Amino acid sequence: HILIIRDSKTGVSGVAHIDSVNASHLNDFIHKLKHLANERNVAKNATSVDNDAEEGSRPCDKRSDESRAFELFVIGGYEDERGTSEELSMELLKYLMDSRDIFLMKILAIGSLNTTSTMTDTVSSSSHNAPILYGAAIQISSGHVVPAHFPYRGPDETIRHLKLSFCGHRDGFSEPYNPKTGELLI
Repeated sequence: HILIIRDSKTGVSGVAHIDSVNASHLNDFIHKLKHLANERNVAKNATSVDNDAEEGSRPCDKRSDESRAFELFVIGGYEDERGTSEELSMELLKYLMDSRDIFLMKILAIGSLNTTSTMTDTVSSSSHNAPILYGAAIQISSGHVVPAHFPYRGPDETIRHLKLSFCGHRDGFSEPYNPKTGELLI
């Protein structure tokens, strides 16, 4: 599953590929998004206060940052033959419903709504289920989420082996993007 969480006020967004639901990892992921959104909001308000002070007014936002909802996009789960995707979908939805954070579901492309049986195995010529949407991208400035298409739908073995060999496992959680420096580390 692809999980995209976005703070609509600041545009701070996070994208995660979920193979299993680990509450600790998801809590850390959401905490980092909140922290970045709060940093950006403070910086934005400081600039706004400086500009408004010159005009003699101050901004007033009565909404608490703690109660603001994150936009949520979940894409990729489908009806696979072993039922693993459905199990993951249910675990992820349970985590989100039990979370102290508030989410505004924008896209939920999972299960039968995201399943096609038109994929044909080249070896056996039999068709099997596959996800219709198997990737997504977000335009940070607008929050617009679009399908991402790749010519090859299987795992990228080279990247996967590099990650497993050199990035370490850190309990199954890796963070290739550093939002402070803007670097993507592979």
